[in-house]
Amino acid sequence: GGVDPVGQMSIARRAEENARFLHEQLVALAASSVEDSVGRLNRALNFVEDLERVGSGSPEKEFAILQRAASATPPFILLSTLGPDSKERVRLADVTIFKLPELADRSGDEVVKRAQSTGRLNLGDPFLVDGRPVLPLAYPLLDGRVLYAVFDLGALWKRLGALKPGRAGRVVVLGEDGRPLKGSAEGFLPDAWRPPTRLSAEGGWLPDIPTTSGRMVGAFADAPSVHWRVLSLQPR
Repeated sequence: GGVDPVGQMSIARRAEENARFLHEQLVALAASSVEDSVGRLNRALNFVEDLERVGSGSPEKEFAILQRAASATPPFILLSTLGPDSKERVRLADVTIFKLPELADRSGDEVVKRAQSTGRLNLGDPFLVDGRPVLPLAYPLLDGRVLYAVFDLGALWKRLGALKPGRAGRVVVLGEDGRPLKGSAEGFLPDAWRPPTRLSAEGGWLPDIPTTSGRMVGAFADAPSVHWRVLSLQPR
């Protein structure tokens, strides 16, 4: 009545297949949450047409448009229009988060420079304001002005945080360079962490992921509209 090694192998293999299936479901759900948020953000930007229509001659009208946009989409915690010199002309911000009321010079902001050079909407890298993860973006208008906005990612990060693979696992979001996005893996992965291989757009499974918290398994999926990857991590 010895132990049947073949039977043990098949139980282990089945356990791994089940784990893999769970992880793949989780990251598919997480990626679709990211895409939903980006879709909401894109739809919320339809007020850009109003900014184009009023032109640059009426800051009061610009401000009224930004006010309507902020009340229609509360995650916009900062909205401003920049002149061709990249300095804020009109600014509306949540003063509990952005303490400085004065108009900012954004000529050094990468996201603004990219929007001006490409002529297209550009999303920056998320950053933390008072511990809150936010996404900066810049949208160039036809007359040389630029709409600059900061979108609160707190609700999305919270939703992703609730998708836990096992008790000690996490779902994290990686930027185009493979590094964890701000606020997505705080206290779990160091900022400079990178996955052991390049994560393809097709998604997949990683059976051995070295991290500072030990070796992990996980699945990953693509969030194509922002070129982010969603990765599940669980100790082996």
